[in-house]
Amino acid sequence: MRTLGLLLIVALLAGCQISRPDNPTLNLGTGSSPSPGGSAVSGAWQPTASLLVARGELAAAVVGRSIYALGGASSASGLLGSVERYDPDKDAWTSVAAMPTARAYLAAAGLGDKLYAVGGIGPDKPYGTLEVYDPATNAWTTGPAMPTPRFGLGAAVLNGKLYTVGGLDANGNALANVEVFDPSANAWSALAPLPEPRGFLGVAATDGKLYALGGNTGNFASALAEAYDPASNTWSALPTLPKGRDRVAAAAIAGGVFALGGTLPGLSTEVDRFDPQAGNWSAGPALTSARGALAAVAFDNALWVIGGMDNTTTFGKVEFWPAS
Repeated sequence: MRTLGLLLIVALLAGCQISRPDNPTLNLGTGSSPSPGGSAVSGAWQPTASLLVARGELAAAVVGRSIYALGGASSASGLLGSVERYDPDKDAWTSVAAMPTARAYLAAAGLGDKLYAVGGIGPDKPYGTLEVYDPATNAWTTGPAMPTPRFGLGAAVLNGKLYTVGGLDANGNALANVEVFDPSANAWSALAPLPEPRGFLGVAATDGKLYALGGNTGNFASALAEAYDPASNTWSALPTLPKGRDRVAAAAIAGGVFALGGTLPGLSTEVDRFDPQAGNWSAGPALTSARGALAAVAFDNALWVIGGMDNTTTFGKVEFWPAS
């Protein structure tokens, strides 16, 4: 078995393809879906302070009044363990304590007053590593490992628990695994798997449900969209994305679930909004530059897109779009 190394490896997106040892090159073809049924979402992206270190394949999350950008990879310096915190009152990023485990294609979420970093890939293997950052002490602690090591996963918080969705294993195989970490029990549990295994997907939560958008099935960039209901431990199919894409970011705000950027193949500026009440997709304001392997968060009644990469270069660019 050949392991996948640094994911500037899998992705500085060489030709927007992934090489796997036991399968043909994955051609990330476009997915198909009906035309969006909703009205276009208006507005424009506004620039804000750039990251201190340009990075793609990163994760981002909100804790309190701060946005955190962590891990990933840099076209200048390779694999990253560094973490940056954004202060909206100063419009500035500062460095905080680095993660103990440098990694790319990890997932992150803010839960209570702490930052959780999970999964990802290092120089030679995927991780199940869970690390927890406490802003009050500027220190990391290690939690119980996620049962399924993986990278290119998504994560979100519902009802005080951390959910991890999909990803890829050491051979680049797409995974359907869904697992939940309960901090009160300090333990992981397995949940109903994704109906379609995939990695490099976008995951967000709103109104008591978890949403899994796009991703890569191992053969193509997927247009699938699905919702998970923790009350019944079941997944349900949603109308598909207007176009299949992977290395896509997701966030939920103002009653909508957004899919941002990614690869189609070819890098995307597209932003699409799913309305859970109406059950349809509408076009949002296009990103100012095409990028994949970016991160997105909802913060201060706005969507924020952070970092990412084109085919050769990682970005420090950060922008926000006011949701009202």
